[in-house]
Amino acid sequence: MTTTTHAESNATAWSETILSLWDASQWAHDQRHTSLGLHRETRQILEECGAEFDKRSGEITDDCEPWNAIQSKIWERVQESVLSIQTRTAWHDPGDQQPEDTEFRIWLTLGGPSLQIRGELTAYGAAHEPELIYSEMGLPPTRLPLDRSHQSALEWFALQFFG
Repeated sequence: MTTTTHAESNATAWSETILSLWDASQWAHDQRHTSLGLHRETRQILEECGAEFDKRSGEITDDCEPWNAIQSKIWERVQESVLSIQTRTAWHDPGDQQPEDTEFRIWLTLGGPSLQIRGELTAYGAAHEPELIYSEMGLPPTRLPLDRSHQSALEWFALQFFG
């Protein structure tokens, strides 16, 4: 029997939220007209960002905000969800020209537990290969394994800051 730590539970919950934000963003980008098939959290995010759905059919109503307004509010929600955004450069000799940043870190939670997204930056400053790293007092930082859809959502999330 494996025991899930508080830090791992926190990381898993954040991964689900990031997936829902990504799904909501895709829904608005594709200008879909129905909420059918959406996860509960995705629908909740869309409703909080101005989408209105008919309770019986699941179709959007005439009171729904414009698509670009919904997308804008999703983007704002992503921006406001992080605590800190940082970058760092690679090792270099003193006096060398200022090197480009090569790594990034996005802090989602601090303390016990802490959670961050870490990854590399491309030569153009875009996020590449982000990982969700959680830690708890007395335990080493651990990478949360993600399936393909959660990894795609994490990449999208990181690109909202480094894209």
